[in-house]
Amino acid sequence: MTTRELLFRAEQRGHRVVADYRGCTALTSFEGVEFLGTRWLVVAKTDTDEIITEHYLQHGRYYSHKLLPHLRAAPVPALRDLVSPTSQETLRTDVDEFLKAENGERLHTFGVSTCTGVLAAYPGRFAYLAHTNPKDIVYGADGINPLGPMIMRIKAFDIYRCERRSVVFVVAGTHLKVLLPLMDKLIEGSSLLSQINVLYNPDAASASMSYDGLHNDLVVTW
Repeated sequence: MTTRELLFRAEQRGHRVVADYRGCTALTSFEGVEFLGTRWLVVAKTDTDEIITEHYLQHGRYYSHKLLPHLRAAPVPALRDLVSPTSQETLRTDVDEFLKAENGERLHTFGVSTCTGVLAAYPGRFAYLAHTNPKDIVYGADGINPLGPMIMRIKAFDIYRCERRSVVFVVAGTHLKVLLPLMDKLIEGSSLLSQINVLYNPDAASASMSYDGLHNDLVVTW
């Protein structure tokens, strides 16, 4: 019996924020009960990342008024003249496309201006890079939908359900016009807010994204 279990039993009931068996922070409630002459410890646990994501979904309008001004006040600095990651093969993603790399290939897209770049990576296993158009379906327009099929392929073919939170998303762009519906789409695909990272630079005319799957290196040049 662990020290935490002994503490729970000594207190009979209570609440704790603990690290679960996966190392994830969780809100835990526990209570000791008698059943058929045996003393049991009943424990209920919910990941704090899941709680935060659910609260965001329920109060999206409130958080959108907080999130967007925060990003506008602290944009990432422009990075120029960087050496792009090197790999044996480069796969180039164009507008309204997504591509997958899984054998150390380098993913690359450029000309991200009115569009948005989205990287989905499971470090050490695979990565996808999408170049979405503001006229795509995901943003409420009548264009195509590269993001939906990309998320579906990841869930259906690349990972087990228990591995979903290991996928890291990076959204890069020079504007925030489509950020909120894009985040909603990722969360709708069973992602958590803690998995989504945003790189935003309003002073740049465009951006290029290069991801080296072999070394798990992402370079965004503005």
